Amino acid sequence: MEEGSPCPACKEGVFETTLQEPCTCHLGHPPCGACVNAPLVCNGCGEHANDLDLCGLCGEPGADKMSLLRHGGVAWPGERIPDGLLVHSDCERAETERAFLACPQTVRDAVLKGARRG
Repeated sequence: MEEGSPCPACKEGVFETTLQEPCTCHLGHPPCGACVNAPLVCNGCGEHANDLDLCGLCGEPGADKMSLLRHGGVAWPGERIPDGLLVHSDCERAETERAFLACPQTVRDAVLKGARRG
C-alpha cells in the first residue's frame, strides 16, 4: 500500500500520508521521523492502511496467511511476488499454479533440481 492507492474498505477514497507530529525535514536532516513514521490514512473513510489485512496479490482485505515467497520460499519463473506480507491462501495457490503451468517441463525440472541442491 502506498500514497495514492485506492482504499479497498470504502472503494471511494485514496490513501494519503498523514503527519502525526510537525515535520522537521527543513532543519537539514530529511527525512525526519514525522515523515518516515506518518501513517497512510484513507481520505474517504479514515481507514489506516496498516489496519487492513490486504492480500499482496489481489489487493482485497481478508488475507489469511503469510506469503511464502516473501519469507524465503522459491518462486517459479514468472511467478508474481506479492506486494505485501499477507495473501489469501487461494490467491497464492492460484498464482503458483499459473506460473507452474506456464513453465515448459524442462524449466520445471531445472527449478526442482536446483531446489534439491539448495
